[in-house]
Amino acid sequence: MMNFQDLFINFIAYDHIDINNDELSSHCKFLIENHGYENNTAFINSEDEVFRPLVNEIEQRLNEIHTHIKIKDEYKLELDRGWCNVNNNENIDQAHTHPLSLFSIVYYVEASEDSGDLEFITPNAGMLNSPLGKASCIKEFDVFNSGRWKVSPQTGKLLIFPGWLTHFVRPNKTQNDRISIAFDTRFIEL
Repeated sequence: MMNFQDLFINFIAYDHIDINNDELSSHCKFLIENHGYENNTAFINSEDEVFRPLVNEIEQRLNEIHTHIKIKDEYKLELDRGWCNVNNNENIDQAHTHPLSLFSIVYYVEASEDSGDLEFITPNAGMLNSPLGKASCIKEFDVFNSGRWKVSPQTGKLLIFPGWLTHFVRPNKTQNDRISIAFDTRFIEL
């Protein structure tokens, strides 16, 4: 039997967080209404008392990632910049990366089915031009043969993924708000 070696693997880490989403939702809407941009986005301060419970949960998950992917103890993952989005499809429906971020984070404060999947595109550009990338020959998609990977939003869902993974958000097809909070991360040397 042939041996297989996984090569150049990426990941999406996910979890469910049980915190006060009503308070987060109200605060995000307040920030966007009073300090936001025309595309329903507002930058946030991670030291803001309202965001502190979420930030604490995220920092715990970043510590798990630190251990899981074997980062040296002399380095620490730290939240860099953060922002709120309310139905923001104007600038995130285009495929993009976060090149200055080690990991990117999305937390869904409010989301429902059909409120806009987060879709990742394989970083293996050559695959998209191969017969596998055309998908017509694939019986069942998995991590080896998928050119795209979708994650459905859900209230309370937290996602952490490498900032170099190309991604975009599908349109919200519901009448309900999709509210998310996103962060980029960086390393600090201790």
